[in-house]
Amino acid sequence: MNEPLVVVDTSIHVASEAFSKKGSPSREVIARGAGNHFKFAVSELLLREIAEQLVGNGVDPEFVAEYLANLRVIASHFDDREDECVVCADPDDVFVMVLARTAEAWCIVSYDHALVDENATPPGWSIGAFLGRLRERRGEPPRTPFPI
Repeated sequence: MNEPLVVVDTSIHVASEAFSKKGSPSREVIARGAGNHFKFAVSELLLREIAEQLVGNGVDPEFVAEYLANLRVIASHFDDREDECVVCADPDDVFVMVLARTAEAWCIVSYDHALVDENATPPGWSIGAFLGRLRERRGEPPRTPFPI
């Protein structure tokens, strides 16, 4: 199966490494990307923002450097472009949408409501919607809220 390109917004990386416990949805997203369930699409602007936000939220700078080094190895890299016109509710998020279009990503996954838009091209999905669609794409059973 050809793994889809996904732009994982900074909010997911920060939630995974600064605030979440093992088994959380944000950690599942990062683990699935690292496990080749999808391919991360990154740019220098995104990597820089991830680093700044992780350090700004109290994550050890040495861990952040290692995290980014690993992400650079497993991700597909795309140039940051300023020649594409994109409208976004939050001007600070325009580069994320431009990256997704440049990469021809399957989707953006984010906690940021300015980026969650199912009708955008590519769509922006909440973490729950993303994980559900990824499981479906991979032929995995849906996750149930109660143990069976």
